[in-house]
Amino acid sequence: MENVSDKQTQRFEVIIVGCSVAGLTLANALSKRKINYVVLESRKHLPSPLTGNALTLLPNGMRILSQLGVLDDIKATSQSISSHSTWLANGYLLKTINMMQLPSTRHGYDSVVIARWDLLQILYNRLVGDRSRIVFDKRAVQFDQSSSEVKVKCADGSSFAGDVVVGADGIHSVTRREALWHQDLAKTLGRIQNRPLELTSEYFGIYGISNPIPELHPGQAHRTYGNGFSFIVNVGKHGRIYWLLSIKSRETRQYPRLPRYAQDQASIDEHVRPFLDAHISSTILFKDLYNNSKTCLHVGLEELLCENWVSGNIVCIGDSVHKVSVVFYLGKILPED
Repeated sequence: MENVSDKQTQRFEVIIVGCSVAGLTLANALSKRKINYVVLESRKHLPSPLTGNALTLLPNGMRILSQLGVLDDIKATSQSISSHSTWLANGYLLKTINMMQLPSTRHGYDSVVIARWDLLQILYNRLVGDRSRIVFDKRAVQFDQSSSEVKVKCADGSSFAGDVVVGADGIHSVTRREALWHQDLAKTLGRIQNRPLELTSEYFGIYGISNPIPELHPGQAHRTYGNGFSFIVNVGKHGRIYWLLSIKSRETRQYPRLPRYAQDQASIDEHVRPFLDAHISSTILFKDLYNNSKTCLHVGLEELLCENWVSGNIVCIGDSVHKVSVVFYLGKILPED
């Protein structure tokens, strides 16, 4: 006689919208439990090297990644953070923490810095035999629910049916917009928010990747705080430097009035000019990094916390429903948990 629970497990299908860190982490977890899934990604491929910036993986996230079997790959690609120094913009040192002595010993895992494209590739490569379940060039545009299934329709006319849809499609989530807002949720188990979406942008940022410089060593992390701005600097494997300049905007913008930023070099030069002489450390100025940069990206630093994450059999995770300030180092760790 066929086992009923096995039969139900085999038929159960999860549709993940978004080939993000959260989406691929969930795909790996489902794969280990032999639960059927498909990942729909609007892009045509994974990000190329030097696309985006780096992530800091804290011990709570490393514990989850260890359970998924990718810890060794992450250790081979990432750089453990050995020290964390906090500075004022004039070069005054507030505090240096030995990250190997306290946090690593206390929690059992190192904090590491890893390029986002490397982490995505590791999570993708782990899905051996499941690569066909990652479907690129599929932009979800519509969600339909019935008592028996959830259907996702894509921009190219194709559709996918499953039991649960998980929106892991980031801050501009189409899953959140279409499924948690535009649908009539009175007929579902979810509930719609009656107030505007509290997606705000109080700061904007300029991310950059710089070539190694002798005074900054792999494993160092630096933070600088100034009046209306701050820096986060991580020195990764082989001395590659990942940095973020965070600048307070003149006004806090709220969705849908979020600003878009020009990516041309002249525009970025104009925005960073007032901060070039701010200190990254006692001897290193920001201009030492900026003049040695390989890539720069001008972005908004949005923050969001939705009260409602669920509509019937559709749920959103990660940045689509709880995007935190980058200064907490938690952006890509919270979805892991």
